[in-house]
Amino acid sequence: MKFFVILIVAAFVISTVAKGDSLYFYSIQETSLSDEGYYLKMAKKIAADNKMAFHKAPFNRSLRSFLEDKQGCIFPIDPILVTKESRDPVIFSVNILEAPLRFFMLEENLERAPGFPKVVAVNRSMLKYLNSDFKKKHKIFQVNSDIQLIDMLAKNRVDAVVALEPDFQNLFKESKYYVVEGIKTKAYGHIIHQVRDVLACKKSLKNSTLINGLNKFLKRHD
Repeated sequence: MKFFVILIVAAFVISTVAKGDSLYFYSIQETSLSDEGYYLKMAKKIAADNKMAFHKAPFNRSLRSFLEDKQGCIFPIDPILVTKESRDPVIFSVNILEAPLRFFMLEENLERAPGFPKVVAVNRSMLKYLNSDFKKKHKIFQVNSDIQLIDMLAKNRVDAVVALEPDFQNLFKESKYYVVEGIKTKAYGHIIHQVRDVLACKKSLKNSTLINGLNKFLKRHD
């Protein structure tokens, strides 16, 4: 429901901005079946309401085009990545949804963790390494993709994840969720923050009006 309200507000905000400039909206093409879902609908809606030319392309191509464009917008995007690479001033929406994830390479470390996580996500290749006692103590979910894992996190179905390092990296290899912070400790594994729903625009009067309007709305509904 919140998503549709955001779309309505985005449409209103954009419609109040003077049109006429030739602007481009770059959308990152997903490789998953969710390609036609939440992200694409949001991007198409903003582009259409603002009479912006809509370009959907793989991540690297979209990012390169956005960085070269003096006025364009891109969605969804990692704000840290854009800040580091863009030579032009960039403004962002504040609708950043973070999902902290406790990651453990060894089940022994997880056993010592505060709160003793009971619901654990396990990458498929890790299942055979788990001992029977561990399986009895915890409810185990098999995770096959980054989207499945984030969905579990968003619904608070998972307390932690156990995976081997290469498997863990592969889970997020082609993800629409970009890792912007990682902390590794001996006892607690990794704490990962995944970022989604970030709209980035090059700074201009038109884009500032759009971003400011969205941010005011999102702040009131956090």
